[in-house]
Amino acid sequence: MQEDIIKKLHWKCRRGMKEMDILFEHYLYQHYQTADAAHQAAFAAMCDMQDPVIADYLFERDTPQSSAVNDIILIMRNYSLTKNTR
Repeated sequence: MQEDIIKKLHWKCRRGMKEMDILFEHYLYQHYQTADAAHQAAFAAMCDMQDPVIADYLFERDTPQSSAVNDIILIMRNYSLTKNTR
């Protein structure tokens, strides 16, 4: 069952920008399975959000109402920063 959810989320991780694809897929494959239910639900909800909304969160132009979504955004930001400093 978890494998089916991962497959569905993988396709939802396909965004309009390659950079977002990378951030979403990183979270899915490195963090999702060990995340608690609230963070898993938040990630699934993020997969249905519009790219401009997520970009606003990532670039700190807006802050998510959900603390779980905010946690995921922070993980994505940190991954982006560490990926770009190598």
